[in-house]
Amino acid sequence: QKIDSTKTELTASMRKLDQKIDSTKTELTASMRKLDQKIDSSVERLDQKIDSSVERLDQKIDSSVHRLAKMIVNNQMEIREINHSMAGLATKDDINRIMNVLDSFTGKVQNYDRATVLHGHVLVEVETGLKDHEKRITTLESRTLG
Repeated sequence: QKIDSTKTELTASMRKLDQKIDSTKTELTASMRKLDQKIDSSVERLDQKIDSSVERLDQKIDSSVHRLAKMIVNNQMEIREINHSMAGLATKDDINRIMNVLDSFTGKVQNYDRATVLHGHVLVEVETGLKDHEKRITTLESRTLG
């Protein structure tokens, strides 16, 4: 009879443990879903920020390229006019004007080159940030699974 009583108690204890395990599994599953949603939301926001940044940079570059193209065409026209006017004789003043125009154009081209380099650096930084976020997300996921 004592064995039956102990057996009954053990059975009841096992049922309680099973219920607690089931409850814990349910809570853990819910927590994991919430964590997955937060991670997905964070990744989506990050993707949107990156897309927005890249789009703005592309627009700025397109605008700069367009302005530079116009300036090049204008400079070519000015150079043709200068060449035409110099057909007879070129004075020291004429040469100085040409050099000033070329110096101005060269400065603008150098500025464009710097802007292009900066754009490349910005893209590398954005890419590095994205990789860092991916590592952190992977670490978070492994912690929740581990």
